[in-house]
Amino acid sequence: MMSKTIKWATLIIASIVFSIGFNGCGGAKFSPAVKKAFDTNQEMYTKRNMFITKFGRYGSKFIETTNYGNGHMIPVNTKVKFKDVNNRQISFTLDGNLVMLQNIPKYSGTTIEQMVNRYFSSKKVDLSKFTKLEREAITSNLLASKVVVGMSKEAVLVSRGYPPTHATMSPKSNAWKFWESKFDTRLIEFKDNKVVSIIE
Repeated sequence: MMSKTIKWATLIIASIVFSIGFNGCGGAKFSPAVKKAFDTNQEMYTKRNMFITKFGRYGSKFIETTNYGNGHMIPVNTKVKFKDVNNRQISFTLDGNLVMLQNIPKYSGTTIEQMVNRYFSSKKVDLSKFTKLEREAITSNLLASKVVVGMSKEAVLVSRGYPPTHATMSPKSNAWKFWESKFDTRLIEFKDNKVVSIIE
């Protein structure tokens, strides 16, 4: 009886340790597709353009949820492989290089599991639903992705990402403030879900 109790206790503890090890923050709720991607080392796709703005030792690269609009751009629909996740960052490999997406809650307004679902998907983003103008802005080969007058909010989110929440409380707002660098900002104004002005 005692050995059965110990056996069950061991199994329960092992499953808790596995859950914490996988989730990194002891209870993160990932979508089934994302959980499967971690379990099977499956390739995923980026859901929006992202910018590598910092470089660490041994070639590691960092993306911050402050979401600066400069640096090396990882385009939407880029294939990546998840490596690890904890309560501060998601790491993945891109062309064999380690990249870390660091969550800064003050600026992202999200938890780490929300970050995973916000930035990655098992399917490519369907760019054909956007206008020609929007597709050109999203897929620009310049160092920084573009926002142009006439784009929808959805297209801006794919091209430029989410604005930091300390200056833009909600994507429902009709004014989004982005930081192009630590010192340069850009205000995007919307009307009827379309960009009507860009103030630099």
